[in-house]
Amino acid sequence: MRSKTCRLRTLPHSAGLYAMMQIHQRKHRFKEEKVMRHVYMRGILALIWLAAAVVSGFTGNLEMAGLYVLMGAAFGYSAWAAWKKERNGKKGD
Repeated sequence: MRSKTCRLRTLPHSAGLYAMMQIHQRKHRFKEEKVMRHVYMRGILALIWLAAAVVSGFTGNLEMAGLYVLMGAAFGYSAWAAWKKERNGKKGD
């Protein structure tokens, strides 16, 4: 049986380490894409809520317009906070 140190120096193990590093890089990239997808979706939902507020305001339903403005602001702030957190995280890399 080979010793443990001899196995660590073999080519298949080195190739395995390289493959593991590539997988880690792909996972990190996927995580960034997933966060940005969430930011885009929250931003789009914020715009939809704000558009609903404008339409509701024009029709005279001011109570619902106020609620829609609050919902749009909540989604907008959530998108901005996630974007800011992602941007600050990239500066450290």
